[in-house]
Order: sequence, then structure tokens, then C-alpha cells
Amino acid sequence: MADTATLRGYPSSAVADELSYERRASIAPSADAAMRYERGLSGAVHRMGQTTDYQTAVYMRDRLTAA
Repeated sequence: MADTATLRGYPSSAVADELSYERRASIAPSADAAMRYERGLSGAVHRMGQTTDYQTAVYMRDRLTAA
């Protein structure tokens, strides 16, 4: 990682927080998680206005909240 005193585009007061965010983001994605999300999204037809459309919205809300 870059020296905490300098990180292009960030004031020195924000560098430590930005590097912390970047570390967390770099470990979040995984192939297993991507497959689970894909199965969750493609497991049912979710046309606009149908119950499954709402269920898909709730599924995504819950995944994003958990992240």
C-alpha cells in the first residue's frame, strides 16, 4: 500500500480511512459469494410487479445491508 502520508487524490487526513476501506473491499468478493448471489437472483423469474420481483428486491436489500 502507499505511504499513509500521501495517497493521490486524498488529503493526508483521509488517507488512513481510505486505505482501511480499500482493504475491506479487497477481501469482500469471492467466487463462492458471487455464485450464491447469482443463484439467488436467477432462482425465480422476477418480472416487474410480481411477488418474485418484491422478493428479489428484499434479497438484494438484505445482501447489501449485510455487506
